[in-house]
Amino acid sequence: MGYFGGLNLIMSTNSASVSDQTTHILLRNLDEQFKEVLRRLPDDVESASHDSGGSGFINYYLRGADGKPLSEKSMAMNGIDMKSLTQLPFYEKLHQYCQKHYFRLVFEHYLDFSKTPSERMIKITIDGW
Repeated sequence: MGYFGGLNLIMSTNSASVSDQTTHILLRNLDEQFKEVLRRLPDDVESASHDSGGSGFINYYLRGADGKPLSEKSMAMNGIDMKSLTQLPFYEKLHQYCQKHYFRLVFEHYLDFSKTPSERMIKITIDGW
């Protein structure tokens, strides 16, 4: 079990491969990304609505603490599961904002074909306007 921002997070651990400090750094980094998405979202939706004629979606590609795209593999190596991400404080605020505005917020995977074998990367998609 890990502790982050006042929350006890249950993480599936791959204990020998990573320290609690590394996991904490990644969780803090991801929460900061959710905070930034929440800050940008109203302007991004307005721009997307104007550009698309009133309907659309926005993808936000998550990054690891090293600045590289976030992969399922790196999350697993850090003992973090998707449920842990939904418990981060700014993810919860982002989720509440989306609910209030009737937007849909989902985690999605995409493949990074620049790597062999290709890895499943993680992004969030917000749509519904």
